Amino acid sequence: MISTKPYYDTASARQARFSKTYSAKKAIELAKTYEGSVKLFEDYYQGWYLTPLRQNIREGTALITAAVLFSLCDVIEQFRRGTKSTAKDTGEFVKAELKSVYQKQFGNKIPKKTVDSLVDQIYKLLRNGLHHDLTTRGIHISMSGIATMFKENNGDIVELWFNPSNLLKVIQHDFLEYTKALRNKSDKTLVANFEKMFKMTFDL
Repeated sequence: MISTKPYYDTASARQARFSKTYSAKKAIELAKTYEGSVKLFEDYYQGWYLTPLRQNIREGTALITAAVLFSLCDVIEQFRRGTKSTAKDTGEFVKAELKSVYQKQFGNKIPKKTVDSLVDQIYKLLRNGLHHDLTTRGIHISMSGIATMFKENNGDIVELWFNPSNLLKVIQHDFLEYTKALRNKSDKTLVANFEKMFKMTFDL
């Protein structure tokens, strides 16, 4: 049983779990401190999402992987900003995280304007397609190559090959960098936003 409440699951004869490592009972205890909250945050999203995605990534799970990763983009950006996304601005949250990880990956090889156009297409077609009708809306899904590839015409993306395995890799790296920054505590705004979102997100 996955829960934030310390129930005993008679079917499995186990205590309810908050995350892969911590029971709900232990999570309530850990959530009393900032350091404990960061542990819970990391274990929750690593254990229930990022680790299973890495263990099962292949062509047959590519679309599921992409759909979950877009949601994780939203989550990470919410915690960074310290505010919940809404139906009106969830696109802004997802695209902000995508632009950040792709710009870091491409570096100076691709202009920021092109990265912005790439992310807009990924969100408009692939993310919305997977979210609303479970289709890719014309975007090719490829598990080969080291990154997402595309053709452009005068700065406009005209054809796109999206690599879920690559996105998983860069999101995983960004997630680890984020939790590292949280433990470092040097960015007071980042810490305050995390604490605010943790309390709003998890009923502990």
